[in-house]
Amino acid sequence: MIYTRYAIPQNSQTILRNRYLYFEMCKFKNTKIISCLILFLGLSSFLKLTAQLSVVYPAERSVFQRDNSNRGIISISGNLVNNADKVEARLIPVVFGQGTGTDWITIDSQIEGFSFTGKIESTGGWYTLEIRSFKGIQVVDIGTVQKVGIGEVFVIAGQSNAQGFGNNINAVGASDDRVNGYNYYNNQFLNESVPMDKFTKIQANDFIGPRGLTAWCWGELGDKLVKRLNVPVMFYNAATEGSSLENWVSSAAGRPTVHPYTGQQFQGGTPYSNLRIVLQNLSSLYGVRAVLWHQGEADSFTSESSYFDGLKTLIAETRKNTGKNINWVVAKASLNANQVFAHIIKAQNAVINTTQLVFDGPATDGIQFPRPDGVHFSNSGSVNGLSILADSWDQSLNTFFFTNSTPFKGTELNEIKFKCDVNNLAVLRLDKSFASIRWDGNNGSTSASTIQVNQGDYSAVARDAAGNYIFSNVMKVRDAYPRFAPTITPAISITACIGKTVELKANTVADLSLVWNTGETSTSINSGESKAFYANFKNTFDCLSPNSNQLTPQFVNPPSKPNLEFVNNKNADCEGGKVEVRVNNPFNFGVQWNTGETTNTVAYTSTPPAGSFVTLYSNFDCPSPVSNTVKPLIQILPATPTLVQSGPYSMEAISNDDPNQFEWYLENKFLKVEQKDLMVTQNGYYKVNSVKNFTTPTGGTLTCKSKFSSIVSYTKNSAISGLSVYPNPVVDGTFKLTSDTEIKNVNIQLYTSDGQLVLTSSVGTLLAPVPIHLNEHRTGGKFILSVGYGNTKKTYNLIFE
Repeated sequence: MIYTRYAIPQNSQTILRNRYLYFEMCKFKNTKIISCLILFLGLSSFLKLTAQLSVVYPAERSVFQRDNSNRGIISISGNLVNNADKVEARLIPVVFGQGTGTDWITIDSQIEGFSFTGKIESTGGWYTLEIRSFKGIQVVDIGTVQKVGIGEVFVIAGQSNAQGFGNNINAVGASDDRVNGYNYYNNQFLNESVPMDKFTKIQANDFIGPRGLTAWCWGELGDKLVKRLNVPVMFYNAATEGSSLENWVSSAAGRPTVHPYTGQQFQGGTPYSNLRIVLQNLSSLYGVRAVLWHQGEADSFTSESSYFDGLKTLIAETRKNTGKNINWVVAKASLNANQVFAHIIKAQNAVINTTQLVFDGPATDGIQFPRPDGVHFSNSGSVNGLSILADSWDQSLNTFFFTNSTPFKGTELNEIKFKCDVNNLAVLRLDKSFASIRWDGNNGSTSASTIQVNQGDYSAVARDAAGNYIFSNVMKVRDAYPRFAPTITPAISITACIGKTVELKANTVADLSLVWNTGETSTSINSGESKAFYANFKNTFDCLSPNSNQLTPQFVNPPSKPNLEFVNNKNADCEGGKVEVRVNNPFNFGVQWNTGETTNTVAYTSTPPAGSFVTLYSNFDCPSPVSNTVKPLIQILPATPTLVQSGPYSMEAISNDDPNQFEWYLENKFLKVEQKDLMVTQNGYYKVNSVKNFTTPTGGTLTCKSKFSSIVSYTKNSAISGLSVYPNPVVDGTFKLTSDTEIKNVNIQLYTSDGQLVLTSSVGTLLAPVPIHLNEHRTGGKFILSVGYGNTKKTYNLIFE
């Protein structure tokens, strides 16, 4: 079975190694190289998009005891970075053939406070544990325990030939990576709480805690066991140099006891407390196969019956203190000063033969005899005593032993449950009942059944009736609470008119509800009060996020009725100009004119049909009364006049708009103000505009000028001067008289060709052209016009058509 590794590695070297493995996998599966590249690049992107979860249990290189069917359970717990719906795990053998890998399985589908707890089961083996969390279908966190085992767990007890002793003994470390020891040493006495994660491969000079010195024979024994059983092994060593059986039995009973060689009193319940604490702590979590007992060298003066009774009492005490029939393997050992004490061996055999689940251990008195110091084994000189001792233990831990002993698997982890109280304190609890509970956290320990906290990291260490410790996940209290505060904003404005309300709204986050400091739980609220409002997110455990930002609504009165004025008192202007209306707004309220403008002053370039009025706003929902209406006027300009040459000496401005007067221009220079006729005295280019007066809304006068006429060129006919009559012939019954100089008191008589008077008329002053109409007398033919003024009289022949 090929396993694709993708959990976040511990360092860059591991990343590179894993990438190499992916390509090796592709080669192995004969996969096309393009597919492998896609896999490789996809993995690199995946690693960037996921976060590294933290694993509390299992510890790196920890070993969980298997059962006699070669099945074991690994307890798992840790903390996520991202919120998740479920956590999955799987096992991959570190080396092919050293275990049975698993598919992904869900280990926790009810994540509480970003903490997960679960388990995974497989056969005995040496594994990499991969963990991943999902939010929906998206992997959000991943993590790895590089090496963890299901195998055999042993606790060593006794005296120095179990503990390890002396210098220059040439102890041999394990060669197989699966041989592990508890690398935590305490040469005094253990506290009830011990580290649960100090595991290493056994090296020659490593401690095997809590008391073991060097690898002794245990590294070599481990190699033999893993080779034979094909599962990892773990050793704990609680042996104490020079200790007698009385020391063990008395300390187990809580009686003071003195070291037989130093005369010093044992402290802290040792030597037995070391064994008890290992069994009740480490073996409770990881399980145990047996206690390996090697002791008797310090009991040459102990009677056979006392030794028999004492060892049975000690075994019974371990079973009482764990509530389990712990297996014991008892070595036959008594050699001291190179002397064998047969009564001790006999007592040990009697215990083996009469006590349930006590197995025959190696007979070690004959190994490396005589011994260099009369007592202790070593791999010095010509005899490798420690190696032989390892062989002897291996022979005792035989098929019969593994078949007939009853191993104890570790106790599964408790899961801390929590719910926040009315004060938003997280109340941590365990749902099961125990003899006692100790909460370990940032503020020390407490033995309450529940605790109320708002910060720190906490775990629960429970004890059952026998005294075993049952461990839990770690609850990071900050993760019990929603991580982010909501943000509240006004739906429209934080200010409202008195008598109205302000609407506040908050953002939402999936899986979280909302609660306002008023107790309301909707995403928006309305208030007519000027007080502080904030909101919190609330999770399913009733825990509240930090407070949101705080908002305080403000309420204002509407403005008074506004006053309007014309800028510069100008209420009217001609087309092309403007009239400006201004509102008096000393408090800078919002402005809304009926024409849509929002400035204090509005300019009109055309007459507003409805006039001009305004409303002021102290807030968008708080209007003043509407102002009075004023009526700006933008007067349309007079019609543009038409300029024509009306006679030999004049120009005429023609307009149907009844202007008051005309302004005449010669060569684009103002010439004069005149009525519609202009007597021309200079040749050139002429133009004219009309001027008209209008009455303003307030009764004043507005003078507007039209646009200019087109330009007309005038050139005087040098052949014509004085009085002139035109046109001739007359085509419409009307002819005109004009003069290049002013003539007063002009009399006119019109005769037919045969002398009959047809028309008599007079002109007071003749200069500009004067039309003479003959419509009612109109006949065709030749007529004679007589024009007299002063002492002058002139006649003209006219042809009427």
